[in-house]
Amino acid sequence: MASTSRWTVIKTEVHLQNISLGQRSITGTTTLHVTPVLVPKHSTSSSTPSINIFRAHSRQSRITRVTVNGRETSYSYIDHLSGTTHRRHDGSMGPVSLGKLRGQPMVTSTSNRDLGTFHHDLSTAMKEADTGELSIDMARADKSSADRVTKVTIAFRLKDPETGVHFSGADEHRLDEHGWSCPTHLFTFRPPLASGSVLGNGDGARCCFPCVDRLDSRCPWSITISAEKNMKVFATGVLMDKDTKSSTTTNEYYYHIHERVPAHLVG
Repeated sequence: MASTSRWTVIKTEVHLQNISLGQRSITGTTTLHVTPVLVPKHSTSSSTPSINIFRAHSRQSRITRVTVNGRETSYSYIDHLSGTTHRRHDGSMGPVSLGKLRGQPMVTSTSNRDLGTFHHDLSTAMKEADTGELSIDMARADKSSADRVTKVTIAFRLKDPETGVHFSGADEHRLDEHGWSCPTHLFTFRPPLASGSVLGNGDGARCCFPCVDRLDSRCPWSITISAEKNMKVFATGVLMDKDTKSSTTTNEYYYHIHERVPAHLVG
């Protein structure tokens, strides 16, 4: 398989900072440590991706800010698998539509209802989704050598997700803003090997948090979770530390995955 990126992820850090059962939302950041993949200067292949763009995967989440080595950068977002009414935002105005992932037209024209048109449009969308929904400007990153590490931090908010993260249970003594019983817990779930658009129909780790959601992208992971003191927290990896004293309302859990694993194994 040809590389779809000029960047290699060597470590991923996910920090879930605000988990709200009442609002069915999660706020957090993903920090990707990446190094450039350099090609010979005499290479003139038109298929070589631009090193000034880094592609990451994200669905359902609203991206609020992206930084490269601590400096804010521009980015664009297109949810290819949502079809012609896909959600997109330019990094400043926010998403045009906050509609659900499913139930949106996949074909380019609602008047064309034949299977051939649908298959063509779906195949094109899957190919683009595998490359990444999020395109990040890397013009200011240090690309002088292959061992230069750049930190790409993506801030996001996931609210009322339809897949990937499931809010479940019903607390009859607590009502949300719509008058429904608040969930009592949440968990992540995705089909086995649900990485990328082809294997997971787009319902991979990208539906839980921004990441590079490909089977051929493997790295160690650090997961930090800030949760209310009455919550029990379980996550992939080894629990390295637990901070119960810094805050009067939340505990902070630090997990680490030492092995190089793809995103779909993290939850």
